[in-house]
Amino acid sequence: MLWWATEVASLALVLTAATLFWTLRLQRLVRERTAELESKNRELERESADRRLALQAVQISDNRLRMATEAGQLRTWHWDIASDRFEIAGERAAELGPGLPSAAVGMDRFLQPIHTEDIDLVREVLTRAIQTGEPIGIEFRVVLPDATIRWKVVRGCAVRDANGRHLIAGGCRARRHRSRSARAGAGGQRGAVL
Repeated sequence: MLWWATEVASLALVLTAATLFWTLRLQRLVRERTAELESKNRELERESADRRLALQAVQISDNRLRMATEAGQLRTWHWDIASDRFEIAGERAAELGPGLPSAAVGMDRFLQPIHTEDIDLVREVLTRAIQTGEPIGIEFRVVLPDATIRWKVVRGCAVRDANGRHLIAGGCRARRHRSRSARAGAGGQRGAVL
């Protein structure tokens, strides 16, 4: 009987030692994993703070751009060439010309208010910019709903993707100076490429 008691005690000692070994090993793994997770968490918190700062900087920049376009009575435009989606943002004052077209309208809708004598030149400049990457710079007339004619100045550029295809064109549009506008409007001068 003593032999069995010794064997049971030895087995209990081995099981206790094995349990202690695995417990210590698991505790070490848990500590390592906890430290790793805490490090990743700190990294994510820094990244999140960086993103918040970047978002704030973008919002500040966007507000500055909006204020500048309003002060300068400018409109910014963006044309997604592939989907023919044209968007304009900026001042909607009556003296700037026709109201903003709704989002998701194509280039043809954008070209509607342009004076018939200038529309071919505007199309040519836009086509050339898309094909060659040449900057967009043009003056043209628009016809307001009350038949008033206003001169506009448009500047912009086409942006290429990694394969060299033009994806978007964008820029800004402004009203020409009043004295030049009145002089050019009286003479019926044709649009000019800048």
